[in-house]
Amino acid sequence: MSTSPFPEQQQKFFYFIPQGRGGCIACPNTTTLSIPQMATVGVGTHHCVTCVGVYFPMDGNKHFIAHIAARLMPPAATDEKDDKAWTPTAEQGEALAEFVKRRLAAYVGSSPHTPADDRWREKLILVCPRPDRGDQTDGTESRMTGYYVARGVLDFLGLVDTSIATGVDTSARGFIVDCMRGGTQTLSEGEAPQKYGWAEAARAPDGLGSRNIELKNGEWQIV
Repeated sequence: MSTSPFPEQQQKFFYFIPQGRGGCIACPNTTTLSIPQMATVGVGTHHCVTCVGVYFPMDGNKHFIAHIAARLMPPAATDEKDDKAWTPTAEQGEALAEFVKRRLAAYVGSSPHTPADDRWREKLILVCPRPDRGDQTDGTESRMTGYYVARGVLDFLGLVDTSIATGVDTSARGFIVDCMRGGTQTLSEGEAPQKYGWAEAARAPDGLGSRNIELKNGEWQIV
């Protein structure tokens, strides 16, 4: 359900973050606010399945948003049909969570922002439709890469006691945050931003880094 104060028929522009990209974004874009037809006032992502969509506000008009994709690579995974490419061992998964935590700490530490505070945690959005493979009858590990990515984000923000079940929205495929007036619109499977009056900004924001993570030679790496 939408909590945006905008009427649904009024079109707004948002920075769309594609899979494997993310970073710290200034929004609203003050250079476009004087042009209603181009004003970019939101940030968002969609089409998450095994990936993790993450958002939390930072200082001023800065926002961290990413669409994090993580997978194993050959020879660790050779078949995507049965989810092997996204199903690490418990040891690999814990290493992935620590990797995400370290990367976030390094990224935020290199930016002119204060350490994580309650406002970051209170406004946190985590979306991952498939953090695990569901019921398993063969005794294999069912947690997928999205589970461990989300675990790393929660741990980075000091939410070590928050479970994936309560801290991650598994019913949504994406979201859009209204950075100017507040409010969040989640996107379910098959829903397009246009349904809620949103359109992708013509120009992507600067400074988006890679958030594609792969396991190569036993080590998680940004690619």
